[in-house]
Amino acid sequence: MFKFLTFACDAHPFRVRFGALVLLAAAGCAEVEGRDDGFELRTDSLGVIHATNRGEGAWTDDERWRIGEPTFRVGSLDGAEEVTFGRISDVAVGPDGRIYVLDFQAQDIRVFGSDGEFLFRFGRPGEGPGEFSWPDGLEFTQDGSIAVRDARLFRITLFSPDGVYLRDFRIQRPYPQADAHSANYFWITNDDVIVDRVSISIGIASADSLALVRYSAAGTVLDTLIVAETRSAIVTVTRNGLAMAGLSIPFSPRPIVAVGPDGRIARALGDTYRIEVLDQNGRVERVITREVETVTVTAAERDSLTVAMRESAREMAEGGTLEEFEFPTTKPAITHVFADAAGNWWVGAQREPNRFAPPTPHPQSFDVFDAEGRFLGSVETPFRILEIGNDYVAGVADNELGVSFAVVAPLTKGPARDGTR
Repeated sequence: MFKFLTFACDAHPFRVRFGALVLLAAAGCAEVEGRDDGFELRTDSLGVIHATNRGEGAWTDDERWRIGEPTFRVGSLDGAEEVTFGRISDVAVGPDGRIYVLDFQAQDIRVFGSDGEFLFRFGRPGEGPGEFSWPDGLEFTQDGSIAVRDARLFRITLFSPDGVYLRDFRIQRPYPQADAHSANYFWITNDDVIVDRVSISIGIASADSLALVRYSAAGTVLDTLIVAETRSAIVTVTRNGLAMAGLSIPFSPRPIVAVGPDGRIARALGDTYRIEVLDQNGRVERVITREVETVTVTAAERDSLTVAMRESAREMAEGGTLEEFEFPTTKPAITHVFADAAGNWWVGAQREPNRFAPPTPHPQSFDVFDAEGRFLGSVETPFRILEIGNDYVAGVADNELGVSFAVVAPLTKGPARDGTR
């Protein structure tokens, strides 16, 4: 069953379309409550709460959160095989404190103690039970089982904490798809609902509809939410007048979606600093905005990236050329949204274009909002984040040679506003 959702309220109406259906929500707003730190709440006629942030955040310097030096850092270019990674898809900290590293290239999971000691590995290339072809996400269920998503085999496989194969089930996708740089499109909520983000496209250079497919712990499809439709950020590569492939246009805004531990959904278009929070039934319950400065794409960035795109078109289509396209003049306001273990929203903007090899660019800082939508402050992020716990952050750090390291670092919170209320 498909559900069709709409972006809400007055400032930024956005149509969500699937097939011939077009829905549009718009309303006036009222009931203003002012806050000293530049935070304002208002409720519109549909009951949607609008959280507006104009200040520098609620944290004082003493209350500000900080990511410390990694306490776990594993990776090597010339070391032992078990600590040499091809491409890290995901890093997660288990309920027992062990660190699980999913290697996309080796197609296995390596398990380490919190002190960095290698313990064991499981999984291998193949299509049989417990084997992988395109493993790109890892999450834990409430009983500590490990769920691994495989985008090419269309399935989620569950293992025991010790790596013993338990079962698998098929995921509903129209075609194989995976993000080259992020495992953060796969979630398990506190009530063990498994959520998979899916793109549904019509053609090579067409827009994608973003959907969330939700499964029970046993693998039964619960429902599907169509959460957004992208505007085309793809330029067609042609050869002899025929469409051969598509290339992403750098700095084009794209819809972003994230799922919190309680099942709430955050989504953003990316072009403006606006996040909508939906309840588990897909109803918009809150809109969060923050005033930020626009970042311009420089002429040098535009020219160098256009040259690189033309070269890629020639290589991928054996002499292919790019169709005419319009390069963005500004960079996206939002490119990443995460939910941490406490249900706070972390919002960031990546200022460098994606690459297909390390080092992978990432936001240099994230803005943190509590569940009410109040901007607390910003946290500097020295590496690419994949998971945010209550007192740690896990992810990937790339050195100057492009060697990837799995890292876990402490998240130090200020004494007063801990973001858990």
